[in-house]
Amino acid sequence: MKSISPFLICSLVLICTGCFMSMEQEVKIEPTSLEPLEEIRYYIRYSESDKALASADSYLAKKPNEAQVHYFKGQAYGQKGELDQAIACYENALSLEPRHHASYIILKGIYQIRELEVEESIYNHKKEKENYLISGSGSLENISQLLEDDYRKQIGVYLDQAKAYLIYDAPDSNVTEYPQIEANLRDAQDILKDMNQSYKKNDEMPADGLLKEIIEVRSSTSKKHVRSLVALSESYSEERKFQQSIDLLKEADSQVAKFFAKEKSFVKVWSLIKDDEIVAIYEDIHEKLTEYTYKQLDILSQNKEKLVQLGKLQETKDQEKLIEQSSDSLIQLDIVYFSRVYNIDKNKAELHPNLIPIYESLLTKIPSPSPKFYDYNYRLARCYLAQKNMEKANEHIEIARKGLGAYRVEDFMTKMKNLENKGN
Repeated sequence: MKSISPFLICSLVLICTGCFMSMEQEVKIEPTSLEPLEEIRYYIRYSESDKALASADSYLAKKPNEAQVHYFKGQAYGQKGELDQAIACYENALSLEPRHHASYIILKGIYQIRELEVEESIYNHKKEKENYLISGSGSLENISQLLEDDYRKQIGVYLDQAKAYLIYDAPDSNVTEYPQIEANLRDAQDILKDMNQSYKKNDEMPADGLLKEIIEVRSSTSKKHVRSLVALSESYSEERKFQQSIDLLKEADSQVAKFFAKEKSFVKVWSLIKDDEIVAIYEDIHEKLTEYTYKQLDILSQNKEKLVQLGKLQETKDQEKLIEQSSDSLIQLDIVYFSRVYNIDKNKAELHPNLIPIYESLLTKIPSPSPKFYDYNYRLARCYLAQKNMEKANEHIEIARKGLGAYRVEDFMTKMKNLENKGN
């Protein structure tokens, strides 16, 4: 069971109920001609919750879309200890103003409290089950039912946390908070597994309604995380910080992978829901990664030329290694792209005709001669052979043989001769 300090618990309670007051002693002044918002704030300040709610309802009757007033209502309900109503009000405020930070923070606090309450209940019921197995006292059926109810409540809390995350719009915060949201939702799936929910062995959506909801929410939170990473990447790109931008896009790409392939696990876990939106997001990521990597390559090439002119041999070699790494990244990007979008295996993707212009372009950027130069010629020859362009295949395999040796290209040469013989 998770532990939390008494100080933090007290802080969360105070946040949830809107009870933070000035540490200094204040003299209460009755409202006379206060503006409506100030009047509501005044009643909350002095814990006159019913008056605050009445004043807020009167205000919302005329202006129902005022996020701050829904937030004030949440504080008033919190003071009354009516957390379900408080949650609804904070959710309303966040829906109307997705960047309403205070509402999101308070919702998080409430959900943390509820998570701890459920975990304590689970812990107690597990102890009861252990005692039953030792002494036989009590009803195992009743204890098991209480445990199942607790687990479903825990899943409900995880889903509520995720739904608040989906509404809140703050890319920096969204990126940092996503790992915990994802971990909780994965835990929710594992909880259902432990509750012996059926896991199908095909690609259909699960019949279990709660499991289906978890997968749908996981898909939505993952999409949001990817969009947040892309947004942050664009801000770095505008500052010409291409490496930082590329790193964020690579992280986004790794998240997208969950939509295109089954997750490897010792239990059956469904892929996330792939739809037109995630395909469009992925294509945008691929396009940006390609663009920024080419820009990074240009910068690296320019740096290399300057280092050559300055006669700095070691620094030049270091720059050449970076150029090779960026070149390999470009190629791998497209291999993965072809595999995902065209639903072909990696071996076929490596021979895709669209790789030909990429290899041709990269051969002008990497050092010649070098192991990488000969390797790219070998790969290029394979691509041309797959297109049955014998002339080009032979041209590049001859270059590759000079650097890689006959043993490396022997099988390729045999295959090429067999194809030529069939053609004749």
